[in-house]
Formats: sequence, C-alpha cells, structure tokens
Amino acid sequence: MRNWLVKTHRYLGLTVGIFLVFLGVTGSILAFYPEIDRSINPHLDVRASGKIQNVNLVLNNSKAIFPDKFLHSIFFASEEHRFHQVWFTPSGEDSSLMWEVMVHPDTTEVIGHRQAVPVYEFTRENLVNTIYTLHLLMFVGPWSYIALGVCGVFLLMTLLIGVWLWWPTSKSFLLSVSVKRGASSIRRIFDLHRVFGIYGFVFLFVISLSGIYLSLPRQIETIFGVGEARHISSVPNNASQKQQMDLGGVLERAADLGGEGLRLKSVWMPTEATNVWRVTYSDPANIGRAGSDVIFWIDARTGVLVSADRYETDSSVQRLLRWQLPLHSGKALGTWGRVAVLISGFVPLALFITGLLIWRRKRAS
Repeated sequence: MRNWLVKTHRYLGLTVGIFLVFLGVTGSILAFYPEIDRSINPHLDVRASGKIQNVNLVLNNSKAIFPDKFLHSIFFASEEHRFHQVWFTPSGEDSSLMWEVMVHPDTTEVIGHRQAVPVYEFTRENLVNTIYTLHLLMFVGPWSYIALGVCGVFLLMTLLIGVWLWWPTSKSFLLSVSVKRGASSIRRIFDLHRVFGIYGFVFLFVISLSGIYLSLPRQIETIFGVGEARHISSVPNNASQKQQMDLGGVLERAADLGGEGLRLKSVWMPTEATNVWRVTYSDPANIGRAGSDVIFWIDARTGVLVSADRYETDSSVQRLLRWQLPLHSGKALGTWGRVAVLISGFVPLALFITGLLIWRRKRAS
C-alpha cells in the first residue's frame, strides 16, 4: 500500500506539478494585483473624496471611449480599486471579451482604458490583466475551467497522500517538521520537501478546495442541491410598460432596499435577455474582512424588486460556498490573509523543485 502511494504521489507531482507551479506563482502575484497595478501605472493611484459624483456622467465619458461596445457594468471606487471601473463587452449576451475604462471618482475624467480579459499583452499597462488571464485560462481556452478543476483535485490528492506518507510517530514528530543539521545534501532536500509540504498544507488545502468550487461552481452547487440559489433573474420585456429607468433612479431604489451600513459595489446593466438591473452592495458584517455581497435584481421598467440575494437568508451550504472566493484570494482574513496566499503560492514551486531533485537522485542511485 505504501509503495503504491509513494508511486502515485511521485507521478502526480511530476505530471501535474508544472501546472500547479504555474497556478501558484500567478495566484501569488494576483493576491496583491490592485497594488501592483497602481505601482507600475502611477496614473491609476488616484486619491478621491469617497463621495460618488454624477454616475451618468461617468458612464457617458466611458461610452465615448468604446461607442460600439455594450456597456456591461460599473464597479465603483473602493479602497482596493481607487477608481471607477466601467466594463464593456461585445454585446449584452456575449461577455467572452471585456474592455475596461478607468474613471476618476471625483472629476469623472477617464484616466485610462484597456482590453481586460482575456488578454495576452506583456506591457506595463496590461501586465496584471495578462497574469489574471494566464491564471484563469492556462492557455487552454474554453477548457480552462475543467482543467483548473482537475488541477485542484490533483493538488488535493497530492496533499492528502503526502500527509499520509509524512505522518510521524510521536517520537519522531520534531524531526519530521524540521531540517536535520549536518545531514547529507539529499537528506536536507528530503527534509525541505517535507517541511514545505507540511507547513503549507493547511493553506494549500483551502486554496485547492476553493479553487475546485470556483472552477466548477454549477457542478458543485448541483451536487449540494443549491444550483438555483444564485442566478441572474429576468423579467419579460413588456413594451406597454414605461421607459427603462435610468441609473440614478435604480440606485435610489436600491438604496431604499439596502438599508444602513452597506457599501455600493457594482451595477450590471439590463440586457434584452434579462431586462433587469443587478445592483450589488458589500456588507462588512459577514465573511470576515471581505464582506458579503448583497444583490438586488430590479425590473428595468417598473423598478419592482424581482429577486434578492443576501447572506442572512442563505442556507448553511450557501454560506459555506460564499466563503470560497474570499478564502481563495485571502481577502476573508484581510491583509494577512493575502500575505498567506502570496507565500502559499510559491510552495508548489518549492515542492516541485525539491521533489524533482529527490526523484533524479533516486534514479541515479
């Protein structure tokens, strides 16, 4: 049994290890991508009063940049992103490409624009979006989500097998979590491999589990029986009703629904297919430092609330699933959580290098 597990562990490490290294390193960079983006693009490091100015002017200035694109959504300035992000897609039904317009929250001036995701453009302006694309798509395009889910499963298997093989007796516990001094080079490499694995186990375990869900959310939700819990609601497009509400009216309606203590996060525009506005707030009372999303779907013509989604009304399973993205990014634990993700992302690289050295030494002996 042990020999079979050793061979399986080695095979998984050598075959999918390079993909896990790639995901880990790109994920580490993305843990602080807003800060990196601002540091290499100083014009994005704006200071604002925090008061939302004329939103319709923000949208109009953005539309002038991409007049032939569909205005998809606006994400409002926050501590993380200090500028408004206005997003465009080829059409209301096609979001395979996205363009981003960055708008100063005080002056409503456009301070930059770029194709966002997917993009392969290793320029200073678009480096972060390129890394995000690489992390998300891994060069395999439409199959990326399946590939990411499979990599997450393999990482989980590798971690569990590694812990089983590592599990020490009570007498040898201290030796199993440290690097022996004065040992041979191969022994030090073996100890390093073991130490990297066991100290990074908890973080990589959480990242792999959350990564599986984020790659295959519909499948996981279906397994747990909550597949219809979150969806973009839609209403019939009745031409006899009054004209579509403007964004200002929608925000006033959503503010009445939201209540105290919520921060406006984003608005998705209505399409012919949905005919609803999607307004998202962030509630700091839930999901640690990240806050939970509170979403209202509002009829684009009548202003009637079509559907609502908030943490307080979720089942236990739905609440658990809500935690997955904040845990994966580290935001649930604030800055220290993001630091943990940053460091954890390099653990697969350390495991791959030390594992490869051990394998080569054993083959040579």
